[in-house]
Amino acid sequence: MSATTLFDTRYEKQKEDLLQQVLERMRPVFTADELGALRIDPVNPAILSQRSGRGFVDRDILETVLGNLLECVAPGSHNALEPSYKRQELADSLGEVADQVYAMIAQSFLAVGEEEEVEDKALAATYALLQDLPRLKERAMWNRFASLKDPAVWDAYLRQTCGISDDELANYDFAAKLDQAIEDRDVGLYRDFLGGFKCPSIFDYQMQLVMSTYPGWRVLFYHDVAYDLTRSGPMEGMLAFAAVPLLPRAISELGGRYYQADLHPETEIGDANFLDHPHRGLTTGQTGVIGSGCHLL
Repeated sequence: MSATTLFDTRYEKQKEDLLQQVLERMRPVFTADELGALRIDPVNPAILSQRSGRGFVDRDILETVLGNLLECVAPGSHNALEPSYKRQELADSLGEVADQVYAMIAQSFLAVGEEEEVEDKALAATYALLQDLPRLKERAMWNRFASLKDPAVWDAYLRQTCGISDDELANYDFAAKLDQAIEDRDVGLYRDFLGGFKCPSIFDYQMQLVMSTYPGWRVLFYHDVAYDLTRSGPMEGMLAFAAVPLLPRAISELGGRYYQADLHPETEIGDANFLDHPHRGLTTGQTGVIGSGCHLL
């Protein structure tokens, strides 16, 4: 690794092939609307290469990187599209994210005194995470879907727009139908159930409400990223997960600072979970296990 930059010629050469693998996995999971909404905030490579404190990552940059990863699984959920923003090609967007994640991981290894094969370790960990994004994207969708268990998704605007009274809502068992859809892994079951209201916009509005304003699914996504960085073992192709020092815990602490949900990065958590009011405080331990379809109060 160069003494002056993390992004030397060798890195750029290896990145080209690995990025193509990520693109092949990611293109099919984006809709045209999602590609139109995707915005990745850039970070100057010279800044990414600078060590912070005792060599660990800059936490302000880490916030940007996590926001960009969030954009990769839910475009338009974190970074607003400014009028002057010039849309990037997907390859450029993912390449920017790859550089940022790689820098965070490489700095983490350097911070604990690792010098041998740091570039190879950081590249492998970075692209193992990025190739896992399609799975994390699906998990994030199910976590947002599970948030529809909150009765507050039937807000005043939606009830007024669709002409739905409180008495009418009381006649429907939404929770049971949501649980069935989660168990069967079929969002369409709940969409069909909502058809009884004769207001086609209900589902899309509620999912947008959750994506834009609910913190729980964001906390769970941050945890997914942190958890991936604690994993070790083979992945598809030539890549393998490798446990990264420091960074998983930093991500966990950042989630706790913003959302008061202290999820240890090694806690095993399923998907389709609803964190109800995480700001009230939620803590998990290193050996904790949470299943799927849970409602955590």
